[in-house]
Amino acid sequence: MNIARKLAILFLCSSVAVWADGNSFKKIRYDGGSVNLKIDALDWENLLTVTKDMITLVMQDGTKLEIAPRSVISLSYGQEACRLIGGMIGLSKHKKQAHFIGIQYATQDKRAENILLEGDKGNYRAILRALYNVTLVPVYVDKRQRDLIPAGIALHETIESTRRGSRFEEITDPNVLREFEILPATVNISSKPTRAEVSVDGKVVGKAPVVIKLDFGEHTLTIRMDSYKDWSKTIFVSPGLKMQVEADLEK
Repeated sequence: MNIARKLAILFLCSSVAVWADGNSFKKIRYDGGSVNLKIDALDWENLLTVTKDMITLVMQDGTKLEIAPRSVISLSYGQEACRLIGGMIGLSKHKKQAHFIGIQYATQDKRAENILLEGDKGNYRAILRALYNVTLVPVYVDKRQRDLIPAGIALHETIESTRRGSRFEEITDPNVLREFEILPATVNISSKPTRAEVSVDGKVVGKAPVVIKLDFGEHTLTIRMDSYKDWSKTIFVSPGLKMQVEADLEK
């Protein structure tokens, strides 16, 4: 066996050994999510460990979040992560240079949860690679940021492809669907003044306040009342999400 081949085999064995112990990343920011973690969003001193058995986020105060790789529904990066996950958690500012990483996953009690992480320029590629290796879930990314994703990771260019049908099956592994019941989102819509007419995707659903169920995807809300300007907003909802929408109508 020649020297080059011996070195290649040694490198492969070393890589497998490292992967078996998992990949740990120390410079991680938790920007928010549906999980109730009361921590400082500016804190970078959190630890993310990714193994084939568990994705574990340990906060500086010791709070721990564990996600089974097989339960991950979607991964997203950059602008798409900010739009998909940030929109759900009310992230008010989108930092153009931030390396956002979004994770959506299903829990054992059939709820959909989501978290928005932020890596730095030195580790975000490795984080994406590690998450993809254990989940094999394609990463949503804006076409303008494709070149920031490591080679070999399967990509969804944008969420646009799911807009027509807004069906959850279009973006997730069927094995996940069989194990977890995917629930609709619950949206509580109110208006000032009350009793305004509410339409979703062009269909009237009642008068505010009204609680409706929506399938995964993007929906357009329109609220109308005589003598007031029409109010309209497009929202993106995640399975099982609970959302409050308030419309202040203008004369």
